[in-house]
Amino acid sequence: MATKKRGKLEEVGPESIVNETLQKLRDSHSVISKRAHRRLREVSDGIVRVQELIAEVDEQLRDPGQPLNRRGELIYQRDRLVRLASKLRSEARAETRVIISINRTLADMPKKLGLIIDKAQVGYRDETKEAMLKAIENAPTSEARKELIRALELFKRAIA
Repeated sequence: MATKKRGKLEEVGPESIVNETLQKLRDSHSVISKRAHRRLREVSDGIVRVQELIAEVDEQLRDPGQPLNRRGELIYQRDRLVRLASKLRSEARAETRVIISINRTLADMPKKLGLIIDKAQVGYRDETKEAMLKAIENAPTSEARKELIRALELFKRAIA
């Protein structure tokens, strides 16, 4: 509604305003997404390097000719590397959550801007729901029908 009024004032169609808004949103999210992807790649490379260092330390620890004080240093170094790898993995999970959040926002944006009113507009059919409803209709007894209804409700809660 607001875009139609703004479109009339500026003598521009409301679709172009919505598309312009959507494009600006995509551009801003793209900048954040690219930064998050770059950071995820850097963190992943860091994890690989740390795992290689841990493998090297493990190989040195397997050497029976190592003096006792050197073994202590290697064990301390390995513990530090394991903690670093754990920290890097948690950073990778955080970056992954950012990327997923951005992608969800971008996927929901056309609907929020009113470009897609509901799933039926784009030809979406929930085949699982249709199959469950058909099974409920064709249930031989009322007890079987009740069980299928309970299963459908459980399924709805599980995916919601």
